[in-house]
Amino acid sequence: MSLILYCDHTIPLHSVSDIFLQLIEKAIMEPDTNIRLAWGAVTLGNRLLVGLCQCLKTPCTCATHQTAETLKSLKTSQAQIYCREQAWNRNPALVLQQYAIHSTCFARYKARKLYPLLIEGELGIITAHCTTHGDLMAIVNFPTHGTLEIPAELTFIHPLEAKEHWTSTGPGFTLGDEITTLEGPAIFGVIHGFVTQNDSSLVVLIWFNETDKYMQLRPDQIQLDNTGQNFGTTTVS
Repeated sequence: MSLILYCDHTIPLHSVSDIFLQLIEKAIMEPDTNIRLAWGAVTLGNRLLVGLCQCLKTPCTCATHQTAETLKSLKTSQAQIYCREQAWNRNPALVLQQYAIHSTCFARYKARKLYPLLIEGELGIITAHCTTHGDLMAIVNFPTHGTLEIPAELTFIHPLEAKEHWTSTGPGFTLGDEITTLEGPAIFGVIHGFVTQNDSSLVVLIWFNETDKYMQLRPDQIQLDNTGQNFGTTTVS
């Protein structure tokens, strides 16, 4: 922290930005880093960079592009650090109950950022729990990727929850099948079950991505994806 305290107006903005960003990225990427130190770095960074403003407008119109981008990055990092500290304060017993061993879960966008070969919506089986640098983790076995250690948080992996009139099997498809839509642009998704409608017809419950999430389609509106490519898109950053 002493390095930050000695930063004054004589140090170029890009150097100050680099100092803060290095501390913040280190805190996020390396869980054993002091998270409160990183929080302090973010707070000081915000105050220092906002202090460069001369127009006192919201949003600032005089800040350079680099200043604006750095402030945006700091704001995002501050939110990430806050969420992580909140995760540390969760009740371990409730988390372990939510992510019970032998239960099925599916990968979400943040899990894919950790393991790029994962597919959003891909199903896995929780086989064990562990704690890494204070974070509660689930050991998940994915059929095509093997065993992966993933934070036991809903933004990383989500328990597969049975819905009303939900079943795990249906005609022509099975739970976990990767599909693409037949109508319009081909959209990639993963089957998470089958739902019987009031008229006794069956629809397929499909997870597409963080933007569209779940959709229910008729079996004749989808086909098995044999390309091995994920066509789904997401806007989450």
